[in-house]
Amino acid sequence: MYLINAVANSKTDKVMEFFVKLTPDLQNQTEWKDWFVLPYIKNPEENPTFSLHFTKQWQDTLLVSLHNFLASIFQYMPLPTLLNYEEDANRINKLEQRNESLKNRLTLLIDRGSESSVTPVQVEPPPHLLDDFYIIAQENNIGDTQAKSLKNLIRNMGTASSPILGRKDNAGTRKRTVSGKNVKAPHFNES
Repeated sequence: MYLINAVANSKTDKVMEFFVKLTPDLQNQTEWKDWFVLPYIKNPEENPTFSLHFTKQWQDTLLVSLHNFLASIFQYMPLPTLLNYEEDANRINKLEQRNESLKNRLTLLIDRGSESSVTPVQVEPPPHLLDDFYIIAQENNIGDTQAKSLKNLIRNMGTASSPILGRKDNAGTRKRTVSGKNVKAPHFNES
């Protein structure tokens, strides 16, 4: 397209400059073999090799294809961080306004003093504001409680509180079930 526009606008110096700069890259590519004669042909729009490229239909098709290609690339690429600046600035402004509003409410509640009963509310921070250290701290707390419960389990294994080990009869009596009710049966000694 660049070469066709340069030839159509009689910019032979641009065509020559193109080939001087890109000949080392293009000379081994077979699809470019015919293009090296372009600067030396009179009326290349009439030459069967190049006539297609001078038509409006080919140029429009190339531009539409290029537009579609770039649109699909930009659609799937993540936005650069710099483009999120305006969205982030709006979010910060909203948060600052909300913060100021909450400060004003708190000031009013403090000024009322004992007239009103204020109950504190635990508010979890939004997930996007949590950092890795907060998550690690939470994981350590879970690990500590698991380690403590494991230690307690090991400590209690040999004691009478175990459901299996160390089970004792209650004062020489055994329980027997009669029609769904527990009944104490006397312990018979066979002497």
